[in-house]
Amino acid sequence: MGNARPLTMYYNKTAENTWEFYAMTDGGNLSDGVPGEPSVVVQGTLAFDQNGRLESVSQNVVNTNFLGAVADQNLQFNFGDPTDQLGTGEKGTTQYGSKSAMFRNVQDGWAAGVLTDTSIDADGIVQGVYTNGQNRTLGQLGVARFEATERLSKMGDNQFRESVLSGQPLVGKPNTNGRGIVMTKSLEQSNVDLAHEFVQMIKAQRGFQASAKGVTTANEMLDEVVNLKSR
Repeated sequence: MGNARPLTMYYNKTAENTWEFYAMTDGGNLSDGVPGEPSVVVQGTLAFDQNGRLESVSQNVVNTNFLGAVADQNLQFNFGDPTDQLGTGEKGTTQYGSKSAMFRNVQDGWAAGVLTDTSIDADGIVQGVYTNGQNRTLGQLGVARFEATERLSKMGDNQFRESVLSGQPLVGKPNTNGRGIVMTKSLEQSNVDLAHEFVQMIKAQRGFQASAKGVTTANEMLDEVVNLKSR
């Protein structure tokens, strides 16, 4: 993925079946150019045979320094398969004495994209989704297993850790060698320690009851004070 670089192509017929071409850009797009003045980045010659097939291509490559890019970029154009390179001369640029009835658009690059979303499949492959419509593999999640899961050391709150008897964690690809799969966009089943949570709930209930009893006692005391004052 990269940045768009605007170029304009010009063709000039110099002889029978021979054309010069120029690829130009505004100097403001170059680190060493002058804004408003066109700069040539590639120039060359196209030669065709009597049947309009591409015979040869010559290109004079100029070291180009686009803004924000690495220095000394060398651009070359693919005009097709010329016959002097054992090609047919018909799979690309041709010279026929009739109106153009064919349009061929081939894209081998994309504009710069920004990561907007991610997705993870059952094998743990993390895919990045970009604003230019491209998806790229960013990495893969690892899943650990133990040789003796029943020997893991319990830490409480339904958490475990490795012990000498359980062995060290063996990290690898999901869904291999007894490892589980990755389930995305789903909630796991409850892993709550119910006994612990019930105790916490009872504690909260008792605390609420004690607070309510305190409020009731305070209210009774205020009523007694009012009664004493009115006697």
